[in-house]
Amino acid sequence: MMALDLSALDAPIVAIALTPPTAPLSRFEEDPDNPRTEFAEDPDFEALVEDVRLRGILQPIVVRSIDGTERLRIRFGARRYRAALRAGLAEIPYFVTDDERQFDDYAQIAENERRQALQPLDLAKFVAKRIAMGDKKLHISKQLRLDHSAITHLLALVEGPAFLLELYHSHKCRTPKYLWELARLYTKDAELVERRVAAVEIVDRAFIAALAGELEPSKSVAPSHTPHTKDVLDRAGGGAGKRSAPAPAAPERQSTAAAIDPSRIRNPLLLGSYHDRTVIVLWSQRPTVPGHAFVRFEDGSGDEEVSLGDIRLSHLTDAVAS
Repeated sequence: MMALDLSALDAPIVAIALTPPTAPLSRFEEDPDNPRTEFAEDPDFEALVEDVRLRGILQPIVVRSIDGTERLRIRFGARRYRAALRAGLAEIPYFVTDDERQFDDYAQIAENERRQALQPLDLAKFVAKRIAMGDKKLHISKQLRLDHSAITHLLALVEGPAFLLELYHSHKCRTPKYLWELARLYTKDAELVERRVAAVEIVDRAFIAALAGELEPSKSVAPSHTPHTKDVLDRAGGGAGKRSAPAPAAPERQSTAAAIDPSRIRNPLLLGSYHDRTVIVLWSQRPTVPGHAFVRFEDGSGDEEVSLGDIRLSHLTDAVAS
């Protein structure tokens, strides 16, 4: 019986470096089905451009080969590709994928969300596309890890009046929930809604509550809020004409209201915007880094710890009154 030669096991192990191929930027093309169409050139993007200019593309772009051509269609990495264009790179690294799991539309959403969240309109277009393809709203909400109501709010951007898109692009309001509520109020009095919106710089929770109080007085939380609602809207765009006086509150309600100091905020709610997305500042959650704070996105996408310097504060109100 011949002895087994194991001498090769004593040879040193040589590490094989996997270096991705590179190609000129002219060979790449963006995916026309990419759900991200809004590429904000904000401070974050400018920082990415500068980093790419200094270090190049650190993580290769994932592409698909286009049969019969030398073209490379970007599957993941459109933002890095655009940064490379801005930085003036001659070529960038890439990997070709043949993994069918990465060709699913939801895979692009997941990858985008982990890098930089999609803008609401892009997400709304994606939701509308998947519904047209037969997906149920519940399935979409589970895939995107969004509350079911958030799907309904997003659809207002693509199914609502053109006025909503104009408002969205003006950056007065980018929160799907507020836009959905505006769409509902718009059906009651389009002219009044447009006039009120034109008179303010930002559409926030307090504005929506005040406008709803004017158009739906029967749904107001309490009659005692009606004068405040009218004052807010009158300051925003002038009175809407004389209206009938609200019914007097019940005696026990009047005495309770009088006992509360109107100059104090019982339940402070601080609103602002972070990268054009409306947020609530969470004071009860301790940040892990000095100079940071946790915020909750009004579109239902969750909480995030961000730099205080990146939050543009807009409104301090009472959570109960709002």
